[in-house]
Amino acid sequence: MNFTNLISQILFCLMILSSFVNSAFSFNLSEKKLLALKGDRNTQYQLGLYYQAGKDKDIIEGYYWMKMAARQCHLSACRYLGRAHLYGRGTSSSIDLAKKWFLISSNQGNSNSMQDLGHCLELEGKWMESAAWYKTSHQHGNTSALTRLKNISQNLTKPQSEKLDFMVLKLQSYISAKRKSSVRCIPSFKNSIKRIELANGYSYWGESRSGQPHGYGKKMLGQVATFQGEFNMGLEHGYGTSFGSDGEISFQGQWRKGIPLVSKQETVKDLTNY
Repeated sequence: MNFTNLISQILFCLMILSSFVNSAFSFNLSEKKLLALKGDRNTQYQLGLYYQAGKDKDIIEGYYWMKMAARQCHLSACRYLGRAHLYGRGTSSSIDLAKKWFLISSNQGNSNSMQDLGHCLELEGKWMESAAWYKTSHQHGNTSALTRLKNISQNLTKPQSEKLDFMVLKLQSYISAKRKSSVRCIPSFKNSIKRIELANGYSYWGESRSGQPHGYGKKMLGQVATFQGEFNMGLEHGYGTSFGSDGEISFQGQWRKGIPLVSKQETVKDLTNY
């Protein structure tokens, strides 16, 4: 079998698999969402993957489900959030938030997140910390981390190179202690997850407190999403995305007490629903 035929067969198998996954999710999507809202982190992660690349692709909704799973210590979901923030996919671009989620996953032994964390530190020019995480990632089985380590080793001073193994040893000890700890990752939701009927035909599902949208969730008018993102006691507050009646994004960015923060040069269209 030549290389071209092999690639064709692989692509065909991936197409069949994608079709099967989409079909399965389409048939059970409502049940899966109900199960996910009840707190099943594996279903939350599966929904995140589905909305990342399924037939109903929606990276903003994919981020929502991944965040729910990550906050229940699903390590792959933590890594997804880290990469989402690193590249601004479905959420705000923030290297600090990317490092936060990579670190949570790395502390539980995820070697891919260790490499991603090393990459963030490399971008910041923190060569010593970056090298330590690359080397730790390689020791946890990630072979590609060794190449990254070699690429930045030239930036280390001689004293830093001599201290690298000691720093890696400290990281390994810390990770081992974290994995044995009864307190893993970060606390799960402090807010309850529920569907709330709002005024004027609107509804909401997501995190809530005292019967109001609070945390991360989605606001809808009938079956149409009008806003997805962060809320504070009923108002859009934090990072979020609003949608016009045509389903197109009308604004994406920071909100404060229900108002989008827009510079003088920017315009916001079709925010009449608010």
